[in-house]
Amino acid sequence: GGSSGSLCLGSPFYKFNKAPMGQVLNSKGGGTFSFTTDLTNLPQGVVFMIGETWDFQAWYRDGAASTSNFTDGIEVMFR
Repeated sequence: GGSSGSLCLGSPFYKFNKAPMGQVLNSKGGGTFSFTTDLTNLPQGVVFMIGETWDFQAWYRDGAASTSNFTDGIEVMFR
């Protein structure tokens, strides 16, 4: 509700928090942001197993507007 984009992911999904204290990503004036996660410290004890395929998407504050938005989804196979 209230977002400009569409959430492409289905259940179950897990939330990666932006440190410190779960800050919301913001695209600011340039329209970009970056996010790095520690793959050895995943949310809710998740473990990526060899051969699994996971889908990822980011939810962020849209710097050009007073709303939030979603990135395109990306699919990753772990080897």
